[in-house]
Amino acid sequence: MLATWWERLLPGIAAGATHGVIRTGHVVRALLAGADDQPAVDELGHALAFRAARSRPVPAAAGPAGGLDPLRGA
Repeated sequence: MLATWWERLLPGIAAGATHGVIRTGHVVRALLAGADDQPAVDELGHALAFRAARSRPVPAAAGPAGGLDPLRGA
C-alpha cells in the first residue's frame, strides 16, 4: 500500500500539513520493527488517507530566465 500511494502523494508534501507525513512515518517504523498486526495496518491506511485528503500539488518552479552573467557581479 505504501509503495502505491507514496509516489502519488509526494508532490503535495510541501503544500499539505506535516501531520500526515509524521503519522505515516511512525506507523511505517512500527511495521518495519515487526508490528504487523491489524491495528498497525489500519493506522497505515488512516495515515495515508489523512495525507491524501490534504495533499495539494505544488506548481513547478520556472528556471532562471535573466540575461545577466552571474560571474560578473552586480
